[in-house]
Amino acid sequence: MKVVFIKDVPRVGKKNEIKDFADGYATFLIRSGAAAPATGEKVAAAKKEVERKEALKEKTVSEFKALAEKLGETTLTTKAKVNDAGHLFQAIKGDDIALLIEKQIGVLVSPKLIKLEKPFKDLGVHTFAVVQGTMHAEGKIEITRLS
Repeated sequence: MKVVFIKDVPRVGKKNEIKDFADGYATFLIRSGAAAPATGEKVAAAKKEVERKEALKEKTVSEFKALAEKLGETTLTTKAKVNDAGHLFQAIKGDDIALLIEKQIGVLVSPKLIKLEKPFKDLGVHTFAVVQGTMHAEGKIEITRLS
């Protein structure tokens, strides 16, 4: 009997996956609420959901590639107050970099995606990474003295 999974079942099937099982096990999956009988309507809905997720994934990948390209071409710039030794009074963190990316490049990036070894506390050019899943992009930020 063919079933459409309604939710993920470890080592058995993933949500919206269509599989064929023996009648007894298929009935067990249906009664437990993990699957539904594979009717034409359910199969079409599952395929449509899989296509929607694939399209969203492709869109995300293309947007990330565009961001990576823009970050490679651009050095973000900011000015900060510093003491006599050249150390910043306030460190530049992921939140600050996300705002700079939005203002200077025009792309909205979640601060959670920005990875820094440590917050930037000195003047100069520093590198940072934007990581989303397995995708990775690097950018540069130039911090200059605020006059």
